Amino acid sequence: MKDLQLNNPWLADRAREIRAGVAELRAEVEPLAYLQLGWQPSEGGWSIAQVIEHLIITDTSYIESMETLLAHPPQRSSYESWRPSLIGGFLVRSQMPDSKQKLRTPSRWRPGPQPRADGLTEYIELRERLIDFVTRADGHDLRRTRLSSPASKLIRLNLGDAIMTLVVHTQRHLKQIQRIKAHPDFPAAA
Repeated sequence: MKDLQLNNPWLADRAREIRAGVAELRAEVEPLAYLQLGWQPSEGGWSIAQVIEHLIITDTSYIESMETLLAHPPQRSSYESWRPSLIGGFLVRSQMPDSKQKLRTPSRWRPGPQPRADGLTEYIELRERLIDFVTRADGHDLRRTRLSSPASKLIRLNLGDAIMTLVVHTQRHLKQIQRIKAHPDFPAAA
């Protein structure tokens, strides 16, 4: 896929990170067998298929919120870099791949015991929608364009917060998938 030509370099960097995340997820997950995707550690935790299901649920809720926001033309054009809001900065820092902070997953974002069979394909399609969204966000003010968090209508984020949260959230769960695969009891390929 060719590189996007965006006026805002911060958005162009996020689009590249989203693509890199998709490539890394494919490399980690595509070679796995069904049994490996559904395996859960005996001490608890999600399977790889459940991690992907969680990513689908979370991304879908954010994308739906942002789609409504971007249905309107930008109020003002700004090509400044993103600066987090107070809550957005906390949220992004807590989702960074190496953050030691553990947040409880809201119940609406928890995967069920039986994740969808075509989760990886569906997630990759969502990421393509997110890249399209990032492209359409070009020209919107990343700091002043605001939306309610899909987790709670009481939490307000700026547009950059929402985009950055989705980027680092996937990076965090890629590390989780790597930890699951490195578990000593993880089943070998059949």
